[in-house]
Amino acid sequence: NRTAFVNRLDGLVVGAAAKAGVFLDHRFVHPDLYFAVTFPKTWKYENSPTAVVAYPQSESAMLGLQVLAEGDDPAAVADEIGAQVELLDRSEVKKINGLPVVTANTRVVQDGQELSLSLTWIAKDGLIYQVLGATPSARWTEFRSTFEAAAATFRRPSESELDEVRENRLRLVAANRGETLSAVAKRAKSQWSVERVAAANAMDATEKLRGGEAIKVSKREPYAPAADEPSQ
Repeated sequence: NRTAFVNRLDGLVVGAAAKAGVFLDHRFVHPDLYFAVTFPKTWKYENSPTAVVAYPQSESAMLGLQVLAEGDDPAAVADEIGAQVELLDRSEVKKINGLPVVTANTRVVQDGQELSLSLTWIAKDGLIYQVLGATPSARWTEFRSTFEAAAATFRRPSESELDEVRENRLRLVAANRGETLSAVAKRAKSQWSVERVAAANAMDATEKLRGGEAIKVSKREPYAPAADEPSQ
């Protein structure tokens, strides 16, 4: 019946799932992979299933973060990439925030334009992450330090950062007799507008409720991994 069906919706993620990582202002925090990185404050940010990307308003540069490979040796990944392109200023394995890291620079030609790249490979928990900064070679000196500074912030998140991670979840709230959807939404601190609550429940926003109806709302809640997912 409808009540049993609606009850199964309780807890569904509404919108972006925090398990894919979230931006907390200019910090990107991934609660499941258990890492954080800080991007330049004034840049624009995008999070996709394959990479996190940031770029300035002028779009004259780009910073990208992605999982590049499995393994614990960033030098092995650098060797593989070095077999394809010439790596400049390549470092030995060093530590950044307690994690093994190799850094390098290179130049490539794309669509007839020479680009300078800043490359950082970081080993953490059996995965190799790559932080890549790219800009036209004519602007390399302008952005190089920004690329390197962002890569150097890759770290395990603090407890306070993890506490900031939130996501919206669909929750069911029992209506009181005589309440309207507007009153229910306000009492539940719903993230949805009254109009959206009305649409989600196929009801008129101003109608008086009998009491006891399960009203769907969206609530902002702390992120918690699912019971069948590994926790850090």
